[in-house]
Amino acid sequence: MWVTKGQDRAVQLMQSALVYNRISHAYLISGPVNVGKTTFALDIARALNCLNDDVSLVPCGICSQCKRISSMVHTDVFLFDVQSGNTGDRISSNRVTVDNLREDFISQVYKKPFEGKVRIFIISGVNHMRVEQANVILKTLEEPPEDTVILLLSDQIDGIIETIVSRCQLITLDYMDTGMIENHIKEFWPDFETYSAREIARLSKGLLGWAHNAVTDDTVMIKRDELVDIYELILKHDLDERLHESSTVVEKFRTSSTSGKYELDVWMTFWRDILLVKTDRSSEITNISREDNLKILAAGLSMDQIIKSINLISEFGNNMKFNVNLRLIVDNLMLNLPQAS
Repeated sequence: MWVTKGQDRAVQLMQSALVYNRISHAYLISGPVNVGKTTFALDIARALNCLNDDVSLVPCGICSQCKRISSMVHTDVFLFDVQSGNTGDRISSNRVTVDNLREDFISQVYKKPFEGKVRIFIISGVNHMRVEQANVILKTLEEPPEDTVILLLSDQIDGIIETIVSRCQLITLDYMDTGMIENHIKEFWPDFETYSAREIARLSKGLLGWAHNAVTDDTVMIKRDELVDIYELILKHDLDERLHESSTVVEKFRTSSTSGKYELDVWMTFWRDILLVKTDRSSEITNISREDNLKILAAGLSMDQIIKSINLISEFGNNMKFNVNLRLIVDNLMLNLPQAS
């Protein structure tokens, strides 16, 4: 039973490789953040170590090997995070930081499996590798050990040295249909009522991992709602109040774990919803639980003001890429955004 959902092409590719015994020594799995790369990698780990005799039915999810990998206690499955200083959540006792990559990876990769059939090394964030880190992995890919599969995870192929890419089989994970995500939420979290499954699915923008986090971790939507509250207040406030809010906006963007990309996306989605309401397409909005507020805001804005505001937010995002003084461009935005009447 594959835990991975909505990635039929990738799953079928691996199932075929298992059936015909054509497993590569290394895979490069790419796709956007929260698309499910780690989940897919762990599925591969389970499939390669599953005790089910029928290879077409692996991973079974119920044998001791599958259960130990799912519980993150398997001694032959290792997770590495290449992004230095980013410890994140401790996914398993086998997870190590990048600072120890050379010592821990090399010392383990050439050992024989201890309890399973295959040793699995899952290395995330490889597009952020420094040259010396890439060389450690490249040497192993050039002289691949037996009974070992290396799974490299990356948000994008760009930034990874070509010699590493050429020595891996590439697998791309795609955005998932929001309808499938909605059904997934209803199936696995039928009692979730804080937001509708449809709203979470639309907010996820095809990323099942994000939807999972939003349902299981209250802080995801709390933080998002805080952002939208600020964006609503900006439209209602006069200039003096806006410039006061400017400090809050700057702080949100400055402390962002995504360098402001997520905050910007939330802002653009908010304005897109206003546009949809204004053009009598409320059924298509993303922030479904805020429909009433959006209707009030849209009624107080002209179409020209809405279009201009979307362009201003887009220009603001472009300026961020060029490391323009953040406080300066936020203040400029506050001066130019309209006030809803």
